[in-house]
Amino acid sequence: MELTPAASVDRQLQVGVKIWLRDVRGRYLLVRRSTDVYADVPASWDIPGGRINIGDELLVNLAREIKEETGLSLNLDTPPVLLIAQDIIRPNKHVIRLTYVGSAAGEIKLDSENVGYCWMTLAEIQRLSDLDEFAHGAVDAGLLEYQPQSEPAGFPVSQV
Repeated sequence: MELTPAASVDRQLQVGVKIWLRDVRGRYLLVRRSTDVYADVPASWDIPGGRINIGDELLVNLAREIKEETGLSLNLDTPPVLLIAQDIIRPNKHVIRLTYVGSAAGEIKLDSENVGYCWMTLAEIQRLSDLDEFAHGAVDAGLLEYQPQSEPAGFPVSQV
């Protein structure tokens, strides 16, 4: 693989945080995007998350996005673990997407961005044809294949 710098283009830089929420049975939470809100995005299944608010720490942003989208509370007793950082480069923006694995508690109450949800095993997720391409990247890289129940694999994220 050869790394080649892109021509200098005026793009907006954004940072997004996403999370593979795992339950005690080893299943992962996927949310179905609303086509009214995400008309320009082809995949309909994704993992919770969104853009950060500048000035708030990453875990604060992650907890906020989880709460907003699903009504769940991020579990900080076992801190989320960073799985992968990905570049999403579009003509007008460059998004740095940080994807974690962790757990949450509470009752699911979806916001207007999502119209459904499902807890799926890794095998079920691997068979999905309409999974977000960047979530699919983590699956294809094998990052979810070995996740011990008590402590997710990867690099622990520091807490405040």
